[in-house]
Amino acid sequence: NRWNLVLSEEEKDLIARITMLEAGGEPDLGQQAVVEVILNRIFSPAFPNTGIGVLSQVDGGYRQFSTWKNRNSQAAIPSARVIANVNAVLNGETNILPFETVYFSRRGENRRVQAVIGRHVFCNR
Repeated sequence: NRWNLVLSEEEKDLIARITMLEAGGEPDLGQQAVVEVILNRIFSPAFPNTGIGVLSQVDGGYRQFSTWKNRNSQAAIPSARVIANVNAVLNGETNILPFETVYFSRRGENRRVQAVIGRHVFCNR
């Protein structure tokens, strides 16, 4: 992958679970973009350097991925499509967002909007 990241099986599973919760109903491109944001954060010196660290991070009293609390729920079990999209990103088959795109939400985290994909607004740092 373009981040040259090696992730543990636990990290891959957690990324798939969070992607399912955050973007399970989104198109493939939207799911892949969510995974890219997670990897961009792992890659960035401004965030923790592990998947678990990024996904469980609390900043300013707020969990960065609010779905973390539901990671072990039935709803978090990733579909075959989510697993395929996570693997596509991890295998270097995508290049949707630049490295500085580290935020996504329904309404945008700031004015540095990089893309709108499905129901998510992806923003740069």
